[in-house]
Order: sequence, then structure tokens, then C-alpha cells
Amino acid sequence: MGDEWTKRLSGRNRRGISRCRPIESLGSVAVAPLPLLGVRRMRPVLALFLVLPLAAPSGPKRSPALDESFTSLERAWSSAFQKHDLPAIERLLAEEYVGIDGRGVVSNRADELEEARARPAGAPPPAFEILAEEISDVRARQYGETAVVTALNVVTARTQDGPSTIRYRRSTVWVRRAGRWQCVHFHASRIL
Repeated sequence: MGDEWTKRLSGRNRRGISRCRPIESLGSVAVAPLPLLGVRRMRPVLALFLVLPLAAPSGPKRSPALDESFTSLERAWSSAFQKHDLPAIERLLAEEYVGIDGRGVVSNRADELEEARARPAGAPPPAFEILAEEISDVRARQYGETAVVTALNVVTARTQDGPSTIRYRRSTVWVRRAGRWQCVHFHASRIL
């Protein structure tokens, strides 16, 4: 019966186009009918494929004004860190913020605030202390309420080995909430 059924299904329509296609099922080959759509029946499907890309989210938004906005935000964060302005850092960093600095140190918002806190008089210096920071080459790409920002970061730091100038490529992810941008992620890679 299987051979007779296969012969009936493997026939051709009046235009000579096969009405079936082989399907693999558990290691054996079976034959199943292939539905044929006429041109008239395909028009709505074709129209859907032509209109669908228009409804899809567009690519990233880029502009010099966007770059300038995020340059200001990145520099405001750096300035707040240098001035030990904890309320400004709290506004700029989201509660769920996670950062990975150029040394590979992972931090959260509380860690960033603690590192930015002014050292008490007479306290020993930390193993790594940022003395100055220059942020340039800022490029932002906006995806709706999210932005990905890349930049060049030159840090002058005091280390246990003495003063050091370190160059990093950095990327930050910002999310707009209640009309303002907050950083949710930071990553830096040292330029060797």
C-alpha cells in the first residue's frame, strides 16, 4: 500500500510541476503533498513581506548632536568622580549599574560611589587613584530608549609604581528613564 500511495502523491499537475516533496522522518524518507499557491493567492503574502520591513525598528540613530549630548554626560560623570560629587553620580548611574574597568575589576553602583567618596585626611592612598581623565572621540548610537556609546579615555593615575598615563577604549550603555539618561553598563579595555 505504501508504494501505491507514494505513486499517487508523486504525480505532477497539469503544468508538469511536482505536487509533493520528500520529507525525512526518523531516518526514512516519506512523501508529503506540497501545497501550490497561485499568483493571486500569493499577492497578500508578497504585500506583507514588502510592508513588514517598514514596521520593523530602524537601525541606530546617529548624529553630531547625539554625540555631543553623550560627551556631556560622560564628562559630567568623570567630573563628578573627580569632585567626589556623590549625588551627581547617583543620578547618572542606574541602580542596576555594572562596570568593568580596564584592570578587569567588576563594580556596581555602590562600589562606584564608595570609590568616588573623598578619602579622610591622613588615610593611606588607594592602590589605584585617578587624578585626571580626558574623554574624547565619543560616538553614540541610539536604539529607542537605549544608547551605546564608545569613546577614548586617557587617565592619569597614581599607582603603587608611581604616576601613570593609561589609554582605554570605553563603551557605556545608557537607558532613558523618566526623560533622563542613566548609565547601566560600562566597560573599558586598555590600549596596549
